[in-house]
Amino acid sequence: MSLGSLNVRDFELYLLKTMLPPDSLLAAALNELGCSVDDMIVSFEAVDRATKLGRVPQGNMISILEDVLVRDLNVDIGTFAYGIPLWSELTFMLAFDGSGTMITRAEFVRRVDLPPGSWPVPWNFVEHEMDDVFDEIGEFNDWGHYHSCIARVKNSDERQFLRFAWGLLQEAEPVED
Repeated sequence: MSLGSLNVRDFELYLLKTMLPPDSLLAAALNELGCSVDDMIVSFEAVDRATKLGRVPQGNMISILEDVLVRDLNVDIGTFAYGIPLWSELTFMLAFDGSGTMITRAEFVRRVDLPPGSWPVPWNFVEHEMDDVFDEIGEFNDWGHYHSCIARVKNSDERQFLRFAWGLLQEAEPVED
């Protein structure tokens, strides 16, 4: 695949591959896109090649996602907001350093016109909403675009293990004491 042929569907498949989502969400998303796991892998590899360091990732990302750029959001220079169809209630925020070669922010946030998620449900809860539900958030373990932590539900003894990819919840499990 050439850069010119890559589009938002390829980026959606790229995100799916990198998220390691629960099998049920992955299967439903692939079905919605009319794609297979093999299609996902092909798109992942093509987008990954097009956005590697040294290949001017800012220009390539803008080209791939130009059809879903949200133009009416007031964002900082070098920051772009995208409405990725598969996650229509969220906005994918992408920011670059001054050179356009390093990504400094790449995450999902709730659309500003929608209320926050009320309970941590995979693909319907973002990292920025944690303070609304949790009052003790343990230290995050970070590796690339993944973050995980153990957090206590407000006014409760219940603790949850939470795993995010690109700022979007992928896994929430109760933690036994």
